[in-house]
Amino acid sequence: MANGLAGLKGQFCPSFAQRFQAAGYETGRDYSDAFDYVASLDDVDSSRIVCWGTSMCGGSVLHAAAFDKRIRAVISQVPFVSGELLSTHLAPIIGSLYSSRQQLKAGKPVPLIKLFAETPEESLQQCTKALIRDENLCDSIKALDKDKLP
Repeated sequence: MANGLAGLKGQFCPSFAQRFQAAGYETGRDYSDAFDYVASLDDVDSSRIVCWGTSMCGGSVLHAAAFDKRIRAVISQVPFVSGELLSTHLAPIIGSLYSSRQQLKAGKPVPLIKLFAETPEESLQQCTKALIRDENLCDSIKALDKDKLP
C-alpha cells in the first residue's frame, strides 16, 4: 500500500490497511519487490494477489498489473493516470526543483512548494502557486487536518 504524490504513510493508509486486513487481505510495503516476495510466501495464495494504491500510486498499481499478470485485482483510488495536467504546473518551476535537490544534498535549506490549494476558490484561480489545483481535494485536506495528520 502506498499513498500518492507527497502523501505520507500515516495519511489514511493505516485505516485502509486495517479494513483490508479485517476482510482477509494482506499488504506489501515496497512495490519494487512486493510482488515476488508476497508470491513466495507459503501462507499466501499467489493466485489471489491484489494491489491497492491511491493518487499517484493508484496509477502505479494499474501500471504494475498491466505488466505482472500474477496480480489478480487492483484497487485504484483516485488514480493519477496522466501527468499532463500536473506537467503544466511543473513546467515553470522544474529548474528550481533540480537546483533545490543540489541544495538539499549540500545540507542547505530549500524553498518549499505549496502542494494543494486551501479552498475550492483558490484552486480555480490561475494565480495560485499551489502545485495541484483540484477543488475536489479540499475535503480530503480538511479530513487530514481533522485527524491531525501531516
